[in-house]
Amino acid sequence: MPTAALHRRGWCLYLVKCADGTLYTGITNDLQRRLRQHNRGTASRYTRSRLPVQLVYREGCRDKSGALKKEHRVKSLSRTAKFAYIAKTARPPTLAAARREAAVVSASSPRRKLPRREEVVRCDRSRAEDGPRETASGPVEGELRMEGGS
Repeated sequence: MPTAALHRRGWCLYLVKCADGTLYTGITNDLQRRLRQHNRGTASRYTRSRLPVQLVYREGCRDKSGALKKEHRVKSLSRTAKFAYIAKTARPPTLAAARREAAVVSASSPRRKLPRREEVVRCDRSRAEDGPRETASGPVEGELRMEGGS
């Protein structure tokens, strides 16, 4: 990151990479001061336990309002999408684009099929320690049995 960009005043969005590999997103109007605060452990609770931090991205904003809106959009992205955003340094993603990206990620992840209620196997172990007992009306207590279905 060029040092001239660090000295420029005005609101900006920044992303730092923490020592554990995670990303932290924030805004400031004095980037050099904010990075010093992060590395001293006085800027945020999140980065305090993940020192040192390294600046990986900076983007200027017109004003504080614009910086806050951009920060919100970037924070709603997944880690992968944040790295893609950093790599292409394009315009900030819209909230709709962030939602589409999240929908694609959730749709591509395998969903676990839950068993139907009648397929759930329950175990009555209330008297299992006494040993198995046969009853005239049903199965042996303490063993698995199906409830509901056939």
